[in-house]
Amino acid sequence: MDYLYQRGEYADQDAAPRPDLILLDLNMPRNTGREALMEIKVDRDLGTIPVVVLTTSRADEDAFAGYKLGANSCLIKPMSFEGLVGAMDSLATNWFETAKLPPLEPGGRHG
Repeated sequence: MDYLYQRGEYADQDAAPRPDLILLDLNMPRNTGREALMEIKVDRDLGTIPVVVLTTSRADEDAFAGYKLGANSCLIKPMSFEGLVGAMDSLATNWFETAKLPPLEPGGRHG
């Protein structure tokens, strides 16, 4: 969250630019993925950045919870490295070549 808010060691905006897409693991240590997603989506500056939730769970309630909290997509993490690379390639194609993201406002925020 320090990186997203550009605070502390990430205060230099050139060294820590705002992301165009956030990949968020629901099973993060410390702050849970659900808590982080809620914090991101209610923030005026961060809320328009697309968030893709990653989970190892195939339970429908995990995906539903992610979408209910504002996730733009939910992705089940593949078990193999090769599967993960393929999933990331597909994700990059979708979000950076196919999807239409909101334009940046002055200050670098998506509008």
